[in-house]
Amino acid sequence: MGNIILQETNIDYDMSFIYNIEWFNYKDPLKDIMTHQLKDLHKPYGGMPSSYTDENTIIYQKFLSKSEIDYEILSTQTNIDIYTISVIRQRPGNCIPLHVDRFYKLRQMKPGGEPVRANIFVEDWADGHILQFGKEMKWNWKKNTGWVFNEHVPHLSGNCGMQDKYTLQLSGFFK
Repeated sequence: MGNIILQETNIDYDMSFIYNIEWFNYKDPLKDIMTHQLKDLHKPYGGMPSSYTDENTIIYQKFLSKSEIDYEILSTQTNIDIYTISVIRQRPGNCIPLHVDRFYKLRQMKPGGEPVRANIFVEDWADGHILQFGKEMKWNWKKNTGWVFNEHVPHLSGNCGMQDKYTLQLSGFFK
């Protein structure tokens, strides 16, 4: 296993435009990806539990172009050379099971580099919204704060609350 990167970060950016996205166009059930690509990670737990289904592992993820969001400002604020940005809407009752990000697309764009991802919270924490890195639970976050991590950090996300949870993902390489 390589070196673990897990550090706090923050941005100063107006994300209110995300509420105007037609989210139904970006539905993405994650169960099949998690079941087939991460067998080694789930093996100590007896595999992926069958209770994870297409209905409770749904996210809505939209990748944003440079005309939709300012890559340069966010790059400067996070010290990440950003290659992709997406925003995720996670509805109540859904989760993203334990996984690690493998950064397949980033590795194709820049072979040899060590990719990182910044997970930024679009809103202040709400009851039932969780994010876990390794054995450490994160909660009570503030809008525009988040975490930068690499492929060596297992993590999961859940929305056990009563309102949608939104996060911004900035993916790239440290400058």
